[in-house]
Amino acid sequence: MLTYLNSNKFEPMCQVSLEAITLKTTFLLALATGKRVSELHALSRQQDYIVKRTDGALILHCNPLFLAKTQLPDMRPKPIVLLPLKPGEVGDLSLCPVRAVNCYLQATNSVSHSDRLLLRWASKKAQIFPQTLSSWIRRVIQEAYAFADVPLPPMRRASHEVRALAASHAYMNNVSLTDLLGAVGWSSSSTFAKHYLREVAPLTVQVRLPTREEPADHSIPSDS
Repeated sequence: MLTYLNSNKFEPMCQVSLEAITLKTTFLLALATGKRVSELHALSRQQDYIVKRTDGALILHCNPLFLAKTQLPDMRPKPIVLLPLKPGEVGDLSLCPVRAVNCYLQATNSVSHSDRLLLRWASKKAQIFPQTLSSWIRRVIQEAYAFADVPLPPMRRASHEVRALAASHAYMNNVSLTDLLGAVGWSSSSTFAKHYLREVAPLTVQVRLPTREEPADHSIPSDS
């Protein structure tokens, strides 16, 4: 699947179509964060809601009116820490999610009508829904299997499957259950064990879900 994202349809990333940039960015965001599509859909592109950290990470904030599935009404949405791939780590730097978001922002920097991070490529003014992101993720998976000329296995909801793979790979790479649950927004380890834990082969790129030990700047923008 990741081999497909490195094909000439998607690379060089900042020179391909906006459609390709959008699909790759959405998929890498889903894989790198393990977040629900509703959370990715709520991410804001406003300047104050994207913080660039000195270590190369991006802190992405959702619209403050967004309420995540496990979030109490009196709580602010938690920011998403997007960690970069670095030289010497496992994986191709062209699969770095931070690079993808930066390239996507550059390709869509003229947008002024919407504060959503992810937009439709054909008509940027058209409304977008969480189900739209699910369909993009499913499309990448289907095309990746066709690219590899292998049959597509039976699959649950594609976005949930990517979320499961992200969490399972992080767990396989010795991320503690406490950190894993906090990163993906699960309240119980039984949710992960019953519904999301998969037998996975090693990836050619690291899944770096943030942990409590990660240096962070999680300040929430004010409403002013």
